[in-house]
Amino acid sequence: PIFRPLAEALDLAHRNGILHRDVKPQNIMFMGRDKTPVLIDFGIAARIRPENVTSNTQSFSRTDTMAHSSSGTPRYMAPEQMEGKPQNGRTDQYALAMVLYEMLVGSLPFSGNSASILLQKLHFTPQFSDLSPSAGSAFVRALAFEAKDRFAACADFMDALKIQILPASPIPEPSKEKSVEEYAQKNSGKLYSEDPADCLWEEAERKVQECFMRELAEEWTQETETQEEDQRSETRRNFLLGGLIVPAAAALGLYITSRADPSSKPSGLAELESCGRSPRGTYAGERKVWEADGVLYPFRWCPPGTFTMGSPAEDLGRFDSEIPHEVTLTRGFWMLETEVTHGMWKSVMGVGIQNLEDEEPVVKVDWNDCRRFCEKLSSKLEMEVNLPTEAQWEYACRAGTTGAYAGRLGKMGWYGGRDGNSGGSSHPVGEKKPNAWGLYDMHGNVREWCSDWYAPYMNASASDPTGPDLGTSRVVRGGGWQYDEGFCRSAYRHCHASGEAYRDLGFRCVLALPVK
Repeated sequence: PIFRPLAEALDLAHRNGILHRDVKPQNIMFMGRDKTPVLIDFGIAARIRPENVTSNTQSFSRTDTMAHSSSGTPRYMAPEQMEGKPQNGRTDQYALAMVLYEMLVGSLPFSGNSASILLQKLHFTPQFSDLSPSAGSAFVRALAFEAKDRFAACADFMDALKIQILPASPIPEPSKEKSVEEYAQKNSGKLYSEDPADCLWEEAERKVQECFMRELAEEWTQETETQEEDQRSETRRNFLLGGLIVPAAAALGLYITSRADPSSKPSGLAELESCGRSPRGTYAGERKVWEADGVLYPFRWCPPGTFTMGSPAEDLGRFDSEIPHEVTLTRGFWMLETEVTHGMWKSVMGVGIQNLEDEEPVVKVDWNDCRRFCEKLSSKLEMEVNLPTEAQWEYACRAGTTGAYAGRLGKMGWYGGRDGNSGGSSHPVGEKKPNAWGLYDMHGNVREWCSDWYAPYMNASASDPTGPDLGTSRVVRGGGWQYDEGFCRSAYRHCHASGEAYRDLGFRCVLALPVK
């Protein structure tokens, strides 16, 4: 697979505030003996605000290079870039999808000047004779004329696509660096759906990226305002502008290679196989995506561990109910990457909530509604889906941190109050930065139901706590768009009666058992 790591590379650049703006075959090179795919030429790149890379109204800052310009390569450019309109990460997603389209079909269907190409794109619908309907739909969405209709991230496009590329004929060992365009011209690919036999390749890629992902997650969420950190950020920015090498590519040999011969394995895979697989085969923050009825459900792995639940007396804004105590979770769990969206809710429940867009968190649902959703989704996914326990929620929110927040609140959550940033409403999920385990909006957007009955903490250590057997109210966690900073802390806890529903109260799910 060549496009998965390139998609992740672009998402990484976007989260670090960089928009490439010229993704095309000539700017994807296979470097060195390992055929490492490298995204090059950030010559017309622009800076964007990292916390809003998926915003439909994203615009550049004043320091951006050629902000709002139509510079680039028209055949691959997104319509909003051709028109010089505000751009975001979905602009690069369009170009990446166009490169993949060209590789599969052999050419692009556009000709003429920029104005003519723009008009052709307005009426363009990608079509493939041998592509599954779901993969075809993924292309239609990634190449949508309006940016708001595309996927929130490039990796989401890859998740929806679920394809690999196979060459029609063997590729000779290259004697020099070659671009994707050269391969595409000589070897038109064919598509096939992934099957369980491909799990080994997916597992190998995860193993190589493990340390990289952990390190970057900590960088993104544990920022400070010191001069030293600013200098490090500038160094990272310069590196991105100079060219972005995809992690894991060197070890996996991620280039268009013959997968038809199972005995042929890229460099480094045998060593990875020898590492074996743990019973769970997962690490903190690993991402897995499940699909039901055409809707994607991305989850993050939260491993077993011990942490201090609650808050110390010196925490500003703390409540007496937050008695600190040691909690051990003996079993890991998968937690939904975002709050349950309105789109997910409609797909599972068959009915929507008035005045909500699909990418917004579903609200105005009571605890019993959420339980019914989990039961229905369990049936669709054929695995146990639950509301998180209060301990699971705080453990996942902290993601290994011990302070009041898992990072800088303004970058990680939407909140209210005098210094708030929410603008008095909820926002589409995933627009802020995630925590170190890849979970979004834990510190603010909408509050979230938990499974437990509410009760005061016991001043003693606990293992896998699930709350009391009976009660009058259910636990609610997380900050919300109309609450100030103190209510957004990792340890903050609240409660409501099971039958109550509010416009700032939603939920997210967990999978009870690790995937074997």
